[in-house]
Amino acid sequence: MAWLLSRAVTAPGTAGGGCAGGMHSAAASRCGWACSWMRSFGVEREIKRLRLKGSTADAYRRSKPPKLHKSMLQQYLKTLKARDDALDLRGQDKLAQAKAPYALTSEEKTALLVRYLPDENEATQRLRKLGHRWMWRWIDRRDWKRWDACLERMKADSIPFDEVTYNLMIFGMLLHPRREDVEAQLFLAEMAGARKFHPALLRLQSGFVDSYFELKEVDATPSRENLQKVAKTFWRISLLFKKRRVKELRQRLAEAASEQRRLAVAGYSDERRIEEQQELEDALAGTMSDEEDGPRVKFPARRPRQLQGVHRGSGVPKRRHHKWKH
Repeated sequence: MAWLLSRAVTAPGTAGGGCAGGMHSAAASRCGWACSWMRSFGVEREIKRLRLKGSTADAYRRSKPPKLHKSMLQQYLKTLKARDDALDLRGQDKLAQAKAPYALTSEEKTALLVRYLPDENEATQRLRKLGHRWMWRWIDRRDWKRWDACLERMKADSIPFDEVTYNLMIFGMLLHPRREDVEAQLFLAEMAGARKFHPALLRLQSGFVDSYFELKEVDATPSRENLQKVAKTFWRISLLFKKRRVKELRQRLAEAASEQRRLAVAGYSDERRIEEQQELEDALAGTMSDEEDGPRVKFPARRPRQLQGVHRGSGVPKRRHHKWKH
């Protein structure tokens, strides 16, 4: 067995030892179990590190390259995703998955989303993203006249604002030398009044704005560079919240539409379908609200078990019962 392994490692004409490289798929049948064991050593760890899934991961297992530079490895993965074997694996996966009856296609889901949420059509998204880029460019260059002109142009074109737009407007007011900081609170109130954004994002934005004004009272506001770093961080957070909001709404609309399609096939009347559609619209109107059903903390709140019996000014009682911690 040792002789077989050493021969597989030192065999000439192979890249990376044994049957590594592009010749592995042909050589694996000749070497048998020993070569396949050597070939798959560490592959799962690389797949987990590169975050590969599905057919791309299967193709990577079959033809893993030698150690490459990061940029070359990314280029190899792009080529691997476009190869015929990877496409064949994708087709096999789609055939293996049983399609749910009355399920909507991706195009139908997108059309349904645009119907109930016109803010997410392709043209509006393109204009809004372009406005975000120019707004941030003028903030970075401190060209506030053009920043004001860009904001007015977006309002004049009736481009609906999303989480990222309000984030840039709030931080733009805090950084603008000729605007009052109070206008940031006005934009925050307008964002909350839209009743379609996640409550956690609203609490995050309002908490930062309140902290900024508290620091302003003691003349300890953060510098311009630090504010821009925070604005970038909040930009990323706002984008994640928006993706989650659109994805969940798209999924709920698709589920409701598939259920209506199933009921229509079962023979429900048109009046019943109209009533269900009205109920769906009412339910969606309720889910777009940022109000919470109840308090997040149940009162009276209990102290943790480890802190029971500990009072301010009493030192650390019962410390001998927790010697393993100290």
